Amino acid sequence: MKGNNFEKVTGQTLYEWLADGIERDSVEKRLSELQPEQVIEEYFEALDQKDAKTAGYCISKKTLLGNLTANMLNDALFNERIGLPFTDVDIGAKSSFDNLKSAKLLKVELIDEPEENAKIFRVTVNLQYNKGMTIGNGEQSWDCGMVYESPQTGWKIEGFGH
Repeated sequence: MKGNNFEKVTGQTLYEWLADGIERDSVEKRLSELQPEQVIEEYFEALDQKDAKTAGYCISKKTLLGNLTANMLNDALFNERIGLPFTDVDIGAKSSFDNLKSAKLLKVELIDEPEENAKIFRVTVNLQYNKGMTIGNGEQSWDCGMVYESPQTGWKIEGFGH
């Protein structure tokens, strides 16, 4: 294994390897059949409805794994809740939605297709929070990276940025 990456060792991408161990429920199955723009719409609808399960299913497995140990309390081994983009919640909060009032998707447009299984969209959203910490209130635009994980899981959000 020395000097080899994950794909070279397993013969699969991380997404393909993870998909083998996923038992899909009805929500995951429904989301796996959607186009990337529809997954983005589902994500913001789930945020607005404070539905952590559906929102989590819209995020790539690789991103979820990365969030497992990011921005956590010093005495914790891992985060017990899913870190969802745009919830802007305090570290150690009981709920992913403690700070989010509303999340409305206003527009989605494709801006790049760097690879066959990757697309970048510009999303315009209106976000409202109880208190502004790292993200401000109001209308704003973000770039949303999407990745096609596997036939079992479909298109997922890999991340947001500028």
